[in-house]
Amino acid sequence: TTLLTREPDSSITLLYGNRRVRDIIFKEQIEDLRDRFLARFQVVHVLSQEPMESPISSGRIDQEKILSIIQENRMFPSFGEAYICGPETMLEGARSALSLCGMAKERIHFERFAASPVAAARKSGSDDASARSGDALAADAAAPRARMTLIADGIEREVTIAYEGQTVLDVALDAGIDAPYACKAGVCCTCRARVLEGEVRMDANYTLEEHELKRGFVLTCQSRPVTPYVKITYDAR
Repeated sequence: TTLLTREPDSSITLLYGNRRVRDIIFKEQIEDLRDRFLARFQVVHVLSQEPMESPISSGRIDQEKILSIIQENRMFPSFGEAYICGPETMLEGARSALSLCGMAKERIHFERFAASPVAAARKSGSDDASARSGDALAADAAAPRARMTLIADGIEREVTIAYEGQTVLDVALDAGIDAPYACKAGVCCTCRARVLEGEVRMDANYTLEEHELKRGFVLTCQSRPVTPYVKITYDAR
């Protein structure tokens, strides 16, 4: 907003990838910007799990997708600077596509989605599981667990989750639930869900605001149960 307001000759194209329309963070604010700066602010939405009218707007953002968008003159590598934020595979694809189109390396800026220290430590521990003794693995299986009801796309699933170890998101994905996520580091807010019953704790929170916390919203990639039963919905907005 600051750039568009203070520099009347500036133009911005936002290439924004999400799983579905309902997962688009700041959707209303982005649409407001587009309405205010029609000639200078362009938005290209790409959805990986929801059909779009144009094939170019469906799928994942990778090198091929970005090159296709550039070729359709919907995104221009002649822009002064490019700023990329996302998971490693997307970053590499975007950098490669922009480089192939002639954008200088020093004009391509990026920020990685990285795992939090707590999550990284837990993941490291799980990677070593194959080397642990049978007694240790049995102890993990016998660890105290909470009951959890997860709601996504109107469907309820009953699972159990240890008080320590996997996050709510990890358990949801292991159970085959199509839970939204991107960074798994508490940064992108894609995995936001609302606690309807019970209580969870978050290891980190970089995006939720106070009013969201008061309504029971949490980042499921950072959440673990505190009470014996929790009920969480991904459908709340």
